Amino acid sequence: MAIESDLKKKRRGGWIEVEEPTAPASMVEPVVIETSEVPKTLALSWDVLQDALSSALGAPLWHQYESGQCDLKPEQRTAVLETVLDDLPLSVSNVELLIADLNKSNESGWTLAGSFPAVVRIAQDWLVSQGMKIESPKVTETGQRLLDAMNPSNIQKFLLEIGVQK
Repeated sequence: MAIESDLKKKRRGGWIEVEEPTAPASMVEPVVIETSEVPKTLALSWDVLQDALSSALGAPLWHQYESGQCDLKPEQRTAVLETVLDDLPLSVSNVELLIADLNKSNESGWTLAGSFPAVVRIAQDWLVSQGMKIESPKVTETGQRLLDAMNPSNIQKFLLEIGVQK
């Protein structure tokens, strides 16, 4: 607080207003406010996704779509994305974040994308509609060998190799 003699006093309607002296402009340091964007995250879990999908479409319609028995209108697909994204706005970066989070593996290798492939498909379709290019997943050498072995022309040999048939 300033010394009493440095204070300016004004009398207004029975009240005494006290004005404290201010520092000259040359002595005032600018206040720098850093604005760093907080990394966006989603709190995804099996239960959260199931609840979001049921609330966006209703459980019966969601199950019909997921099993391929019906298709969704564009506005229904958008509603699914908006509900799953929760409080994040529908944007290319947020849908990419959603796909990345769906594909994160837990300690046993399980992903939400494996349980909710229809959500991944909706998200990828939306990105394509926004002009984004979706890369196909890379198949490992072991994965390709298994796919080749499961080819219908090789199925008997494959079943023998894994011990299903004798």
